[in-house]
Amino acid sequence: MWIGNVQGEVSLRRSTIGGVQGDQLRNRVWKTYMTAANAKYGGEAFPASVAQPVRVTAPAPTTSPGTRPEG
Repeated sequence: MWIGNVQGEVSLRRSTIGGVQGDQLRNRVWKTYMTAANAKYGGEAFPASVAQPVRVTAPAPTTSPGTRPEG
């Protein structure tokens, strides 16, 4: 979703639309849209993650900061 000025000449931060600051309008529109979609389609909570993070030891750098590696 996009709300803005196609020519880019109007600051939405300085504009008020229906009593709402222009750059915040998209949040209100999105909330209304998602509330309706959630009521119609619902959904379940995401399952808990069963994945374990992969842990590795990284080798020490072979060059000093600001230099380039050979090759």
